[in-house]
Order: sequence, then structure tokens, then C-alpha cells
Amino acid sequence: MTSTARTNRRRFLKQAGTTLAAGIGIALIPSVAHASQVTCCPDSSCSMTCQGTPIKYRCTGSCPSYCTCHTNVGCYTIPC
Repeated sequence: MTSTARTNRRRFLKQAGTTLAAGIGIALIPSVAHASQVTCCPDSSCSMTCQGTPIKYRCTGSCPSYCTCHTNVGCYTIPC
């Protein structure tokens, strides 16, 4: 193998490694983005008025706590 061929091969492998690393990084972003979740459970102490939906929910977890209105009866978990 000539020195030019080695240089071209080295350059190719470096570029391929960079491209692969960028691809892996981009593939991991969505899974990290959806990792934050809140669990919402009925909580009558929420200071809000629910119109048409009688159940007040407090949502707590990886994101700031908040209240919401929902027609569901039990707890549920959603991404925030």
C-alpha cells in the first residue's frame, strides 16, 4: 500500500467514524427527550375550575408540578 493510499484510507475511516458518531447521537436524542414524564392523579386540592370535566388532577414528576382537568378516573403517566 502506498502512503497516498494509507492517507486516503485513514481519511475515509475518520470521516466514516465521524458520520457514525453523529448518527448515533441523533438517534439517542428522541429517547432522551421522552424520558421526562409526569404522573397525574386525582387531587381535589387543585385551585382551578373544571368546566364540563368534574375531576381535577395534579401532575408531578420530572417536570414542574401542574393541575389539569380530565374525565379519566385513575392515575395516568404522560411525557412532559
